[in-house]
Amino acid sequence: MRYSGTDSPILSYNEVPNSVRQKKPTDVALIEKPENAVKIGVSILISKFGEKYIMQQKPFTVVLVNNKVWKVSGNPCVLEKPSAIYIQAADGQILGIYSNK
Repeated sequence: MRYSGTDSPILSYNEVPNSVRQKKPTDVALIEKPENAVKIGVSILISKFGEKYIMQQKPFTVVLVNNKVWKVSGNPCVLEKPSAIYIQAADGQILGIYSNK
């Protein structure tokens, strides 16, 4: 870090202030269990599309794709293209929501 003679620091382009928390790669996922992925995914789908529409798609399928992303989807026997939500396991970020409604 450089200083310009005043009390305020001047950061060069590639420096990060110490007050900014850096994400560190970790092997521990925020959402480790499929049960938790279903609870989170279904609650978001219900808030977006309504409880009646989502709950008619039971039982839900949950798959961990590439050991990184949870895919929670409705039963394809009920709807040809059931609702689905993709949740990043590491930090819980919602990557996509899909529905025919």
